[in-house]
This record gives sequence, structure tokens and C-alpha cells, in this order.
Amino acid sequence: MRSRLARRAIVLRCLLFCSTLGCMDNFLAAQSPTNDATATESEAPANFRLQQARTYLRYTEINLKLAESANERRRNTVPEARIAEYRERVKLAKALLTSAEQEQANNFEVYVEMAGAAYRIELASLKRAQEVKNVVSNENTDLEIERLRLKAELARLVYQRGKSLVDGSRAEQDEWKFDYLTNEVLRLRQQVRRLSFGTGR
Repeated sequence: MRSRLARRAIVLRCLLFCSTLGCMDNFLAAQSPTNDATATESEAPANFRLQQARTYLRYTEINLKLAESANERRRNTVPEARIAEYRERVKLAKALLTSAEQEQANNFEVYVEMAGAAYRIELASLKRAQEVKNVVSNENTDLEIERLRLKAELARLVYQRGKSLVDGSRAEQDEWKFDYLTNEVLRLRQQVRRLSFGTGR
């Protein structure tokens, strides 16, 4: 049972990275000129997952830097709640990188930290929606805030459950990681769909 969960968790980690990096195609294309002599299609990276994690970290850091630079030029161009969300995404990317670097270890605490970062991102999204409600309030915004509140609560419960298993059995930890990664894949796919329709939440 434990080995089956571990194998399924590995598959889900791959899906998680694919979902996470799926929205980066334009950025990566812009940063990777076709005439780069240091990389060819036939070359395979020594550690693809590690390379993905490093690339995603750089991507999140640039997003944060661009937002902060915009606010330096003109105050409140990017809402503080959005800045906080970008910062949490950087923390999440760092946790993903740590996980990739510690692939051979039992890195359960890294996954718990990833769940904590995901929870804080949901809180930032909720705060941003509440700020919008202060300007425009109607039935739709009320429903959206309730939806985001429930998402944040679900993320909190996942995070709290993970923390409670830090000293638990390996089987319990593997089961939690499997459930967490499943939910992350679904969440990221939903986010990509929302971005494709321009909602961004």
C-alpha cells in the first residue's frame, strides 16, 4: 500500500510541475532564443525536475520584482494583497526547489511548508477580493468572496493536517502527500482555465 501511494505521489509531482509550468510557455520562449549554442533539442538535462524548480523560482521572483517596481514608479499600481500573493508564490517556489534538491530524502516537512504557502496564497486572494468588494459590492462579489473563503479554509485544513503528521508514520505521510498533490494538480488546472478566460483568480 505504501509503495503504491509513493509511486502515485511521484506521478502527481510530475503533473504538478507540468500544470505549474504550463502557464510559463511565453516567458520561457522569450528567455530561450533558438540560436542558443549552449542548448540543443537533443540535449537532456541531468535533473529535469531540478531545472524546472529553478526556472519556476526565477519566474516567480521576476513577477514579484515587476510588481514592486511598478509600485515604486507609482504607488498602489499593484494592490498590496497581490504583492503578498506574489511573495507567497516565491516561498512556494523555494519549497519546490528544496523538494527537488532533497529528492532522495524523506522530505515530508517540505511538502507541509508547500501546503502552508498554498494556504497563505489563498488568504491573499481572499483579501484581494474583499478589497474589491469595498469598491463594488453585489450578489456576485459576495458569492465570490464566500467561494474564496471556503478555498482558504480547505487549504488551512490540509496544512493543519500535514503539520499534525510531521511525527506520524511514513504510511500516513505518504497518504497525506498523495491527497495534497492531487488537490494541487486540480487547483492549478482550475487556475490555468481561469487565466485563459481572463479572470485570474
